[in-house]
Amino acid sequence: MDGSAKTVQFNETYHSLSIQDNITVILTEGKSDKIFIEGNAKAVDARVSDGHLTLSAGSRFTEDVKVYVPADFVSKVYMNAAGSLNSAATLSNSKIKIYLAAEARINVRSTGNVAVETIDEIQFVKGR
Repeated sequence: MDGSAKTVQFNETYHSLSIQDNITVILTEGKSDKIFIEGNAKAVDARVSDGHLTLSAGSRFTEDVKVYVPADFVSKVYMNAAGSLNSAATLSNSKIKIYLAAEARINVRSTGNVAVETIDEIQFVKGR
């Protein structure tokens, strides 16, 4: 594993997030246009287009890779693979909607509303 880390800055803000592969994403407080990739940073491709941040890795090795994403502007998250979505602390977003299209782990705390909607035949099981 490379062990490198990097900060990625975007030229536009994003309001939605799509996690395409088995990536651990940690939502953080903040209004930054930067994300931080910890671990094998070369394994993660991050792009913003039309206000939508997409994180993908393809078949690259993503074990122990964490992507920290400031979430103040994020209102929708699409989990399209068996990744993990967490919050570093309790977020102050008024509303975040998470769409599940694959089995994924979610542990997001917010002072606002966190809604989860499943796509296809994925079943959402609420834990503790």
